[in-house]
Amino acid sequence: MKFDIMANISFNITGKENTTVEVINTIGQTVESISLGKVTGPQLIELSALDLPSGFYLVNVKAGPNSIPSRLTVNK
Repeated sequence: MKFDIMANISFNITGKENTTVEVINTIGQTVESISLGKVTGPQLIELSALDLPSGFYLVNVKAGPNSIPSRLTVNK
């Protein structure tokens, strides 16, 4: 049996902005980047953490000139 480890990332974009979600490891490498294009309103991204090693990550949501970081912990 195979399980997928998922992280849900939700945020709200108030204007129509080019939006990117990046997952960055502890040494500053971008391990995943998801470009959403120009979006507006509530967003929900399902991120598979199956291929990520256990550890801490920074999830950075960039929308236009704004950037909102948050932490993600992967425990396997």
